[in-house]
Amino acid sequence: MDGPKRQGDEPRSPMRVLVVEDCQDTGRMMRVLLRGRGYEVKLAFTGGEAIEVAREFCPEVVLVDLTLPDVSGAEVAEQLRAAAGFEKTALVAVSGYGSERVPTVFDGHFVKPVDHDALEKFLSRVASHGTTPRDGGTTHLPPAAEV
Repeated sequence: MDGPKRQGDEPRSPMRVLVVEDCQDTGRMMRVLLRGRGYEVKLAFTGGEAIEVAREFCPEVVLVDLTLPDVSGAEVAEQLRAAAGFEKTALVAVSGYGSERVPTVFDGHFVKPVDHDALEKFLSRVASHGTTPRDGGTTHLPPAAEV
């Protein structure tokens, strides 16, 4: 399986996703799910590790737990947003909190347990846009459920 591809970049390797999650079982489960859907996935279990892995891996999407053991997920996102090379990286908060508590540095927000179909739609939008999927006013929400 070649995995999701960005528009206009054919041929292309699978889209790279970094999962930053302090609960190792949850992180590994997300990796299995995403790899099964054709993404290239790396894991980080702390904020410091996330920054290091991101610099080496150059992910197109970073899924960041807001509560990490060393720094907050928001601090990780702010550092990546300020770093060269991450201007088009989609930064997505994953937490047990509602969207009103998510810092604006993030392009999206998913509440645990993550709705895998909604996450797949979000990642597909990132792949098709070739950049962050900001769409006026819904910055912190996953794609709206189709009615």
